[in-house]
This record gives sequence, structure tokens and C-alpha cells, in this order.
Amino acid sequence: MSEGPYALRKRMAKFLLPVLILTVAMNVTKFFEIYIVYSPVPDSATNATRPELRVSEFRMNPTYSIFFNWFRFITIGIIPFCLLVYFNTQVGCVDVSPLGFPLVCSFFKSLFYWGKRDSVGNGVRKIRDTCYHYVCKLALGFAQFVCG
Repeated sequence: MSEGPYALRKRMAKFLLPVLILTVAMNVTKFFEIYIVYSPVPDSATNATRPELRVSEFRMNPTYSIFFNWFRFITIGIIPFCLLVYFNTQVGCVDVSPLGFPLVCSFFKSLFYWGKRDSVGNGVRKIRDTCYHYVCKLALGFAQFVCG
């Protein structure tokens, strides 16, 4: 592989720079939420001051607080959750289950089909199959609802 001496740096930059830029862009407003006030120290023989942090008007603005909290909830909570659900359903999908619908994730299969199938009685097997059926349907419906 003669890609040059800086090939690793270029590949690293390709992945790290977007993350760094998004991180700074999402947190740049935090620097405007507080400010430093230097107040004199009482009963001081010298002319000493101490720094105090104060909340700015920008942080106290209800519109900013609502917008910023929803923005962080969507970008840090909803979007990653939807991506996890979508990609996990894509990894574990198989053709068709015995119950007639696509299986959502191999995790559910391993959760409900532990051990040998013949070691469990018919009543327990029916309950287990029914639970498996409904959990897979619920997860599939949720994934389709959330991720389109």
C-alpha cells in the first residue's frame, strides 16, 4: 500500500473533523450563557478581587432554553435512538419466520429460543412462541413508525 506517508492522517481527519465541527457547533452557545464578574473581597487589606460566575440574560431567555433543550433532545436522543433501531433491525433480519412475518432482530430470537426446543413442554413452547411473535411485531412496528 503506497498511499503516501500521510494516508493515515487523511483517513483519520476524514472521520474526526466532522465530529469535531459538529461538537463545537452544538456547544458554542454555552460560552455565552455565563460571564465572570470580579467582586472585591470584603475586609481585605489589599485591593483583592475574586471571580464569580453569573448567569447571563441569554441563558435566562425562555425561548433559547426551550429551543436548546429540544434541539439537544432530538440530536442526542431521538436521532441516535432511531439510527440504532434501524441498523439493529437491518442486521438481524431473516427471510420469513414460522409465524409469517419478517423477524425483526436476532436478539429476540435468542431471547425466546434459549436451549433446545425439544426440552420444553408444548404449553411453555406455545407461550414462548406467542411472546416471541408479539415482541417481534411490536419492535417491527416501532421501527417502521420511527424510521419511516
